[in-house]
Amino acid sequence: MIWKDKELVTVGDLMDSGINACETEEEAKQFMALYRAENLDADNNIGYISGYYSPEEAARIRQWFGVEHPFIEPGMSPKEVFEAGLKFGKK
Repeated sequence: MIWKDKELVTVGDLMDSGINACETEEEAKQFMALYRAENLDADNNIGYISGYYSPEEAARIRQWFGVEHPFIEPGMSPKEVFEAGLKFGKK
């Protein structure tokens, strides 16, 4: 996928040149429209990646990009997150 003249191939590319390059919610929605057209797992991918950001940034990303984390819910303990991740990975 090409976004802002950069080819996005890796997760790092999605973070650095995709998510972090979107300066407004409108831009994030444009990004997601393009990404969804190219990748059936776009929502899960961006939602999952949001888990690597601070809680505040993760909330902003989820709102702007219109996604949810595929298995983390607000208020989960680290143990619950780990167990949910194991369960999700087994699917």
